[in-house]
Amino acid sequence: MASSLFMATGERKDLIRAREQLGLGRPEFAKAIKASRHFVFSVETGLRDPSLEIVRRWVEALGPGATMDLFKQPPLSEPLVKQLRAKRRILQADQRIESAKQRLERAKQQLEAAEQLRQAAGQPQQTAAE
Repeated sequence: MASSLFMATGERKDLIRAREQLGLGRPEFAKAIKASRHFVFSVETGLRDPSLEIVRRWVEALGPGATMDLFKQPPLSEPLVKQLRAKRRILQADQRIESAKQRLERAKQQLEAAEQLRQAAGQPQQTAAE
């Protein structure tokens, strides 16, 4: 089973139990929260974490009595918070690197296209020093 930052395995079982206590199967519950049955399954089994919007819909669908205990979680420990922040910074850095690589690739393609146009027009090739 996938590791999840959102909820522990026992809490996920509580989600299933709360849904079943309302007499809702996954298809009906998925319809109530405007998500796919597969998505509900993925959240309940820990394969995916829901967005805040889905959590809001989930809470509304289960009702206040069912959700009071489900979403009461102890505060995160300081080392875990630091670890999560570090992971977020790494992901953001990776995204910036990927974006820079894409910009570099586009610039290379534009340079190649300009060189082809120069050659087609009979102009001499320019070097980087020019």
